[in-house]
Amino acid sequence: MARDDTQTLGFIAAGAGLGLWWVLRRPSANFSWEELTATSTGFPNTPTLEDRIRLILLSRRLLEPIREVFGPLNINSAFRSPETNAAVNGASQSHHLTGTAADLYSANGYTNEEIATWLYSQTDLPIAEVVVYPDSPTSRIHVAVDVDGAPGERKFLDYDGGSYSTWRP
Repeated sequence: MARDDTQTLGFIAAGAGLGLWWVLRRPSANFSWEELTATSTGFPNTPTLEDRIRLILLSRRLLEPIREVFGPLNINSAFRSPETNAAVNGASQSHHLTGTAADLYSANGYTNEEIATWLYSQTDLPIAEVVVYPDSPTSRIHVAVDVDGAPGERKFLDYDGGSYSTWRP
């Protein structure tokens, strides 16, 4: 390989590395890695590269559009390692395990019902699942992104503290 070819490949590799860093430096404009991986369980909660890519899709395709309408969001839980998920009694097939879900609430006081009603009307968003928990001071709404694109099979569920049922506005 000629010297010029080697230099060109070096620049391409450096550019690809810089591009990957740029993409992975922050999942989206308004969400950080810290808030998407936070846990109080004490267990390691480090996403793989594939999990990070899914967290980017979750942030950019679903969380940012919600934030545009409802303002700042507080994330209770997004990515969970298997140990973290077990410690919080998460479902064994939880979307959190793959970085495709977040539990959140509005920092501006919007209710779970208001957010869910808006999400229900957004047929172009890549929603896989929405779980509406009863409004309370510690309440949240669960959203999961369909990483294959929208709209997929959209599940809207209500959780009453003991069981799930279909939710509709």
